[in-house]
Amino acid sequence: MPVPPVTPGDFLSSVVPPDGHPLADYIYSRQLHSMLTKVGGVRDGVRYLRWSGQRTATILAKTAAEEQNVVASIDQGQPVVLGLIRTTSRSLKAQSQNHQLVCYGYRFDMSGHPEFYIYDPNELVRASSNSSYEVMLKKANDVAHSAFPYQEDRSDRLDRWRGFFVVHYRPRSPDCHGVT
Repeated sequence: MPVPPVTPGDFLSSVVPPDGHPLADYIYSRQLHSMLTKVGGVRDGVRYLRWSGQRTATILAKTAAEEQNVVASIDQGQPVVLGLIRTTSRSLKAQSQNHQLVCYGYRFDMSGHPEFYIYDPNELVRASSNSSYEVMLKKANDVAHSAFPYQEDRSDRLDRWRGFFVVHYRPRSPDCHGVT
């Protein structure tokens, strides 16, 4: 489905739609829907809480199984939503440190570990005809001794994560009249 047309003035000084903008409201409602409604969403919301309180080594082992689920889904032509874990606390307030993003492809590094092509809805993508913009989620160099064994590589910074899981998310077409 085509993205509704926007102009730089639509977002004022921000690079993403501000709170109250129909596109921002739609994205936010879909994120909440993915965690708070339906059995799968509630199960994922609880999974954020459970995983956040576990040791990094435990999360790393669980994420290894999730990597295989991601690869299988991508091989079937289905992008997946990933729930990334950063916090070490099960408190509800700490859950804001965790995140969701979309994985749409993968490749293997020289060691045979998968590296995932991701889209982060919090980031502005600047496309140009001369370059490509790739953000990768991959294992850090020193996984065994790292509190954050996964990293999200960007051109301007590196975000670190303890692990991730596949979110039970079902796409839904937006109401074209509600998003302008």
